[in-house]
Amino acid sequence: MKLTLYTMLSYIIFLYIFVKVIKTLPMKREKRSLPPSSGLFNAKPIFNDYFDDEDSYLDDEEEDLGDASYAEAVYHEPKKKSQSQRWKINFNKTKDDVFIIEGDIRLTVNQKLHTAPIFDTPNKRSRRAARSKEPEYLWRYNTIYYKIDSNFGRETKREIKLGIREWKRTMKNCLKFVRLDRDPKLERRVSQERFGGGPVHHILLTKTDTGCWSNVGRVDTNFQNQPLVLGRQVISIGDGCGERGTVIHEIGHAIGFWHEQSRRDRDKYVKIVKNNILYGQKEQFKRMAEKQVGSMGYAYDFWSVMHYGPTFFSKNGKPTIRILKDFRYLKPNMGQRIGLSYLDIAQVRAMYKCNILPSKESSSKCINKKTKGRDYRGTLDYTENGVMCQPWNKQYPHKHDYKLYNQKDGLGKHNFCRNPGGDRERPWCFTTLGPGFNKWEYCDIKKECKS
Repeated sequence: MKLTLYTMLSYIIFLYIFVKVIKTLPMKREKRSLPPSSGLFNAKPIFNDYFDDEDSYLDDEEEDLGDASYAEAVYHEPKKKSQSQRWKINFNKTKDDVFIIEGDIRLTVNQKLHTAPIFDTPNKRSRRAARSKEPEYLWRYNTIYYKIDSNFGRETKREIKLGIREWKRTMKNCLKFVRLDRDPKLERRVSQERFGGGPVHHILLTKTDTGCWSNVGRVDTNFQNQPLVLGRQVISIGDGCGERGTVIHEIGHAIGFWHEQSRRDRDKYVKIVKNNILYGQKEQFKRMAEKQVGSMGYAYDFWSVMHYGPTFFSKNGKPTIRILKDFRYLKPNMGQRIGLSYLDIAQVRAMYKCNILPSKESSSKCINKKTKGRDYRGTLDYTENGVMCQPWNKQYPHKHDYKLYNQKDGLGKHNFCRNPGGDRERPWCFTTLGPGFNKWEYCDIKKECKS
């Protein structure tokens, strides 16, 4: 039987990938196997006292980051390298790695062999579900165990700690970050109590010569002819990108985020300027397939720490991403690496089901029937449907005319449920959902105070 040219090319591509895969196979493996996945969405976060892990930052001369509800970062990123410098440094280290896409996302072997279904295709169909949609690829018990390798210098290690602290601060009521490498007894205890005596699922932040990268969601990482250690997931923090913003971004991938501009609906918000993209790099701007990634209805996030900067992969320094005219009034710092945006936080809380219903305030707080809860000053910041509230001092995703200076309404630079003016029946808030979803919803505070 004669082989068609298409078939021959397919065989050649397969053999090329096969050789690459063989080179990355481990030399040895741990004998223990992973326990079966427990249903993440059926498990409530378990935060025992001995899992509390507060790194000492006294020698880092770190400023106080505060405890804002929706956690806008209040520190400033060190002025070391511009956004364009960062992506260029990393791109030059990762561009020849066949397992890296979009500059810093490391694919698993299985993903690489099935790359096409990850991205948008002409018929808009895909057979693979998103990692962020599958409970087994999220972190069990809403806990991210991690280790910091000893191959970092003092300054880089400080930046890593600050990046992790940003996640701790903003997600303190949702995700738990626990360091393992300083206490072997703790790791053994976690292994017995949560993983049936098997390996503890954890992140190893380490320095490699392949730049900065991470997998998306929870996986076991195998790379560069190193043995596979079951339970270990690697985040690489290489030379030239060891800054807190990059650490925050790479941890975001491990939590379950793809890049924001890869969303299916991105063309409604930004324009990709193809003429300015580096030769051969247009694939870095592909949209994800519809079934591969889901925004869960949340608004497009120009401020996301997971968004490309406007000149990423530019061949001439001109923008490769432009904000559409209808949204330019927002003047977002697109591609920022200062910290998580409030929409980043909203999506993580939704992904890991952190907005518990019924809420604690539904039983502990009551509303005054006469004022309809206008005098409510609680701290509930999500709706009766479990959607995080939009901050009152923001005009996106929903514009409004409410003023912050009227103390009778209790509005401010926060996203707590309120009933300004007593306009509605009880406390409510604007949602963080996008077009086609509810603009506002009531909060889970229904009990009337006894007269």
